[in-house]
Amino acid sequence: MEAGVAVVDATIEIRSPCDPAAATRQVCDLLKAYKLTSTIGDKYASGWTSGEFAKHGIRYQYSDKSCSDTYLAVLPAFNAGKIRLLDNRRLATQFSNLTRRTTAMGRDVVDHPVAGMDDLAAATALALSSAAKGSGVVIGKSGAIIITNGPRTIPGSDTLTAGAQRARDRMIASGGG
Repeated sequence: MEAGVAVVDATIEIRSPCDPAAATRQVCDLLKAYKLTSTIGDKYASGWTSGEFAKHGIRYQYSDKSCSDTYLAVLPAFNAGKIRLLDNRRLATQFSNLTRRTTAMGRDVVDHPVAGMDDLAAATALALSSAAKGSGVVIGKSGAIIITNGPRTIPGSDTLTAGAQRARDRMIASGGG
C-alpha cells in the first residue's frame, strides 16, 4: 500500500500449453525473489497444486471466496481510485469485460462473458482482497500476482513491477516520454 492505494507490484502469466510442474517452479522462484513463503489461490487442481508448491518450500492456502465474491469485495476500492494496476493490456481487458448481474434470488454475481477469460483479473482481485487483510500474494490458473512492499525489480527477470510503472509515469509527467 502506498498512501492508501493498493499497488500491484508484479504479475506473471504462464499460458497453456505448459508443463505444470515447470510453471509452478517459475512462480515459486518469483515468490522467493520477494522473500515470500506462502500464497493464496483458488482450488484449481487443489491437491496437486498445494503439493507441488510445497516441493518448492511455498505454503499454498485456498481462498474461501468465489471469484464473484472477490470481485465484489474489491469493487469499492476500484471505484474510489484506491487501486493501482500494472500497465498490462490483458489484465485491463479482462477487468473491463467482466459483467455484473443480479440473480432471481437477488444476489449480485460478477463473471466473465461466455467463452471469456478472467484468470489474471481473478488473481489480481484475490491479491487485492488479500492485501487488505495483510497478505498480498495470490496464485491463479495463469500465474502469480504480488502486492507487497518487497523489491521493485528482480535482477535478470522480465517480470513487470510497479516500480518500473511508477518510473515510467514520472518520466511521462516530466515531459520525458
